[in-house]
Amino acid sequence: MQVIRDLKEYDKTTPVIATIGVFDGVHIGHQKILSEMVNESKEKNCKSMVFTFHPHPRHILYPDSPSPLINTIEERISHLEQIGIDIVVVYPFTKNFSTLSSDDFTKKILVDSIGITKIIIGYNQRFGYNREGDISHLKTLGSKYGFDVNIATAQSVEGTKVSSTKIRELISQGDMPTTKKYLNRPFSLSGKVIKGEQIGRKIGFPTANIFLDNEKKILPKKGVYFVGVLWNKRRFFGMMNIGNKPTLKNRGLSVEVHIFNFNNDIYEETITIEFYEFIREEKSFSSLELLKSHLEKDKTVCENILKTL
Repeated sequence: MQVIRDLKEYDKTTPVIATIGVFDGVHIGHQKILSEMVNESKEKNCKSMVFTFHPHPRHILYPDSPSPLINTIEERISHLEQIGIDIVVVYPFTKNFSTLSSDDFTKKILVDSIGITKIIIGYNQRFGYNREGDISHLKTLGSKYGFDVNIATAQSVEGTKVSSTKIRELISQGDMPTTKKYLNRPFSLSGKVIKGEQIGRKIGFPTANIFLDNEKKILPKKGVYFVGVLWNKRRFFGMMNIGNKPTLKNRGLSVEVHIFNFNNDIYEETITIEFYEFIREEKSFSSLELLKSHLEKDKTVCENILKTL
């Protein structure tokens, strides 16, 4: 897959079928559109292209209330590659770019820089300055410049329309099974393992403390989760705590995972956590002995879930 971050590098002589959007999460609605686009591009002997933005437009236009990200840009690109997209354009979203009219965006970007033959657009998608451009206007521009326009329909799960906004709500609520349905994979996050206070080791539950270097990535609500752990091309299982360690008093937010049947030294290595199920809310215990006892119960719950996978 080719990743383009500067359109000056792009050879527009390649015929492409394109779609435009942030595609945060690359959820099942996105996946249906993208898979159909990949298949059609193969049938017509052209390339499939995703034109996406970074940073997320809300982070530029509404810096005081930005949407947390389901995916980092690196994760988004990886998911698009797995679907089979040929070309991903990661276009820098700036305040200056946001003032471009829908007509200018179509002419300067889609036609002059990319030379699209067809574009697939969401049923409710708008584009250009102040979201002025709608589907009807895009079709008019398509007739003018010689490209086709296809409208993608919304996808639903059990009667609920799938959207990135809805998925963020589910993650914030700790509803990991439904999140998995909407994403067609577990929600995940990655980070480097750093040294902690090693208190877990003292009570028989050593943990890998994870440093998350992207503060814009969404975190599930505080509490204990049954998780998968990807390391060195292998999947392990364990339980993760997101919270402030109330038993230990006055600790900042921590993200740490106890990996079952694991004793490798992974300090300074990057691991990926897959969230399967919320186990319980974060609690404060009066002693480390009571904390250990409850962790043993948590582990039993997780092991019972693991048997069902």
